[in-house]
Amino acid sequence: MTNNYSHCLTDTQLEDYAFGRVSPEAVADVEEHLLVCSDCQDRLQAEEEYIAAFRVAARTAQRPVQWYKPLAAAACLVMAVGLWLPFSSTKVDSVDLRAERGGVLAPAATAVAGHKLELRVDLAGLESRNTARLQIVNATGAPLAETRLDGTSVAPMWTLNRKLGAGTYWVRAYDSGGKQLREFKLDVE
Repeated sequence: MTNNYSHCLTDTQLEDYAFGRVSPEAVADVEEHLLVCSDCQDRLQAEEEYIAAFRVAARTAQRPVQWYKPLAAAACLVMAVGLWLPFSSTKVDSVDLRAERGGVLAPAATAVAGHKLELRVDLAGLESRNTARLQIVNATGAPLAETRLDGTSVAPMWTLNRKLGAGTYWVRAYDSGGKQLREFKLDVE
């Protein structure tokens, strides 16, 4: 068979051969030239290495990156602990808030910081049907929580849904018109 390639193969001819796109009639001529031309052999080898590297890169790119799974698991764990911690303490402190009577000062009620509080509020001497709500404020007077009363008890119980940090707080009783009827000091240590 005579070699129709007196000069080296073009890049396109080498690429077509590497990908198997050369017609069956031309394959014999290309292979004959490759047998005698070391330059074309080296170029073909480089072409085949490039194609192999490209295929590996394409397979790697198609696989999803797995780095996010441990990160997602860690984020879920942090969120679970963050949601669990406020509810982890089942310790409830029962605190009696007493009013001053007959000129005798009632001692300030005390509670433990970070515990849930169950407040028993002394409303004796007030018309219970007029007491509409209780509010707890911090030392600067900023409201922290509030509850409505049904007006049937002179010593209503209020389970505070939030834990208080150390400091001085005030529990205030208001009538339905918003007038403050009574105030109790609460020291949280």
